[in-house]
Amino acid sequence: MRILALADIHGRKIGKVSYDVDAVFIAGDFTNADDPEFAEEVLEAFDAEIYAVPGNMDRKGVLDILEKRNVSIHLKTIELDGIKVVGLGGSNPTPFGTPFELSDAEIE
Repeated sequence: MRILALADIHGRKIGKVSYDVDAVFIAGDFTNADDPEFAEEVLEAFDAEIYAVPGNMDRKGVLDILEKRNVSIHLKTIELDGIKVVGLGGSNPTPFGTPFELSDAEIE
């Protein structure tokens, strides 16, 4: 299985991605606390199965988009070719007060 993993896009434009991969994992930070709709553009760039979580810089709207598109693995476990993957988006509390932070109790 060929996997492409990426994170920290932070609103940078990406064109159509033509890597020959079976799955794409996006580990958050689609935006830089900007318009959540940018996540749609990122998802459209890939022709493979996508699995994603929002990052700490993503507003709740990003998670809504991922859920609507059925690519979110936030708070979910999936199995892919016999490998279990657990998804947890956001981050623990930071001194910066980023948009998507979870308390230690929520993470536990």
